Amino acid sequence: MGKAAPSALPPQWDLSSLYTSAEDPSFKKDLASASLQAERLSSLCEGRVADLPPKEYGEMLTAYDKLNVKLDKRNAYAELRYMNETNDANTAFLEKTERENDAVYDKVDFFERETANLSDEKVAELMTDPVVRRNAVWIDKLRSDKAPDFDEKTKKQLETNTKKTTEALRLYDKTKKALPFALDGEKVSINKLYNLSYSANADERIKAGIALNDGYKSQSAVFAKIVNTVARSKQYEDEQYGYKTPVEARNRSNQIDNGVTDALISAVDNAAPDVAHRYYALKAKWMGRDKIDYWDRNAPVGGVEPRRYSFDEAKDIVLSAYRDFDPEMGDIAQKFFDEKRVDARPAPNKQSGEYAMRIIDGKSFVSMNFNGSTNDVLALAHELGHGIHYELSKKNGALGTQTGVTMNETASIFGEMLAFDRMMRNEKDPKQRFALLSDKMTRVMLTTFRQVAMHHYEEDVHNGIREKGALSAKDIGAIWTKAQSASMGPCVVNDEKSSSAWADVPHLLRTPFYVYGYAFGECLTTSLYQVYKDGTVKDFPKKYKEMLSKGSTERCPDLLKPFGLDVSHPDFWKQGLKLMKKNVDTLENLTDTLGMDKTKKNAVSRAALTAKTKSGR
Repeated sequence: MGKAAPSALPPQWDLSSLYTSAEDPSFKKDLASASLQAERLSSLCEGRVADLPPKEYGEMLTAYDKLNVKLDKRNAYAELRYMNETNDANTAFLEKTERENDAVYDKVDFFERETANLSDEKVAELMTDPVVRRNAVWIDKLRSDKAPDFDEKTKKQLETNTKKTTEALRLYDKTKKALPFALDGEKVSINKLYNLSYSANADERIKAGIALNDGYKSQSAVFAKIVNTVARSKQYEDEQYGYKTPVEARNRSNQIDNGVTDALISAVDNAAPDVAHRYYALKAKWMGRDKIDYWDRNAPVGGVEPRRYSFDEAKDIVLSAYRDFDPEMGDIAQKFFDEKRVDARPAPNKQSGEYAMRIIDGKSFVSMNFNGSTNDVLALAHELGHGIHYELSKKNGALGTQTGVTMNETASIFGEMLAFDRMMRNEKDPKQRFALLSDKMTRVMLTTFRQVAMHHYEEDVHNGIREKGALSAKDIGAIWTKAQSASMGPCVVNDEKSSSAWADVPHLLRTPFYVYGYAFGECLTTSLYQVYKDGTVKDFPKKYKEMLSKGSTERCPDLLKPFGLDVSHPDFWKQGLKLMKKNVDTLENLTDTLGMDKTKKNAVSRAALTAKTKSGR
């Protein structure tokens, strides 16, 4: 793999396959059509959902699904514009779109409410219709999530809290956008700082990290107010629903037993000393230190010039990896590029991070900020995995593709593993292979151990606010530092230079307790990938595609049965963690055989200097 070609610029997407502009007449037409559908649905069955015969309920369910598809397309377009360029015009357009869509949903909110209140006997009767059967998981989730019969005072307070949370999240976006990030006295974008935080240059990493931390610290009081607002609203809602812990609502939404989540978290915590702590201790050795700084944790291996990839090279690696696994999946991924549905260019006002947008009435889109690193190649494979999943499953409609945390990250992480294996096969230089494995494990640290650390942070923050009524920015920073330290171990320094980094993670506010899903997905998919590599399941690619194509029409345990995997088994989570440990073992052995331990070289140098001093030379 050669140096990145200067002309290989990352692509920019074309959203015109959805709508040509914010003023596209079709955008308003779809709203009007959805509104008419909502009124028709209301006139046909509001107040009588429980009386509908199976076939008629199936027809109403289909109509409701189509309405969701139309509104989802509008919202996706507005959100893609906003994420791609966060300016005042796109912010206003997104907010206006959300208000318009919400007004339509208000007309049909009865449908989910009345479905949630159906009796067991009625549901059994409805399941005689094939359309209803296909949406059994969605119906079951509605019924398990249904709200108690709140009095008017409680309903009003819940509505008030929802508005407060929405306002707090908008304040978060506005405040983050205006943060005074500066490097060497010059204003810089947050994306540039993210990129530099992965730099091979230690000074660049530390300066970028401190700049990020200082930017968030400058508005830490505002961010703390937002955290408290969101947490108090959630506390009230949890109390009304009867949830005993802050995470229980997310478990219920994900259709996961509390015990399964507890087992995952416990397994990762127990594995941390033998996996994460050892990995960061190795990273310190590669840097010739006893300890590394918080902002060094994602650094590439020192002494090995990092591979840089042009976008065309990354694209070839990822597409080839998918094609080798399954030609159809390779073709689906190829169309993302042919149809200009990938935006990978770094841009000042573009949202950080990577994401894929599911669109049922149209084609899915992928966004990232490509800078040529190994991590960027794997991120491209990750998001295209999501995209392939969305394309395979969209035949199930809006209601049948709402995959929860149990399966949402499976296709993306599996895609990463395919791309990583191809990169390792292509690489002949032993030290570059070593660096590749290190980069991969850095990403595993982020998706597994860091996410569980953030889960503990969330638990302590929400519990702390419930006990004390509010937490200061200093309190929140201390909780963050404690959780990060426990995850990364004694060889990573966590101090005031990173104590405000909690404000950088929007998931913790927008979707409380979502983050454990990344660890869930990493451990689950590692086990699934091992089954593929072992060759114990016949026609694995075919069965894998069938699993993805089912979307959310089946539950996680049922989807995994063809592969002999059972998430309810106490030892399930240990399988994936064992492979992670094996990779750290490999890195540890290679550290010695390739002479990557710089602390030994430093010790020899210090000994020689001491001997020279004693001899008087």
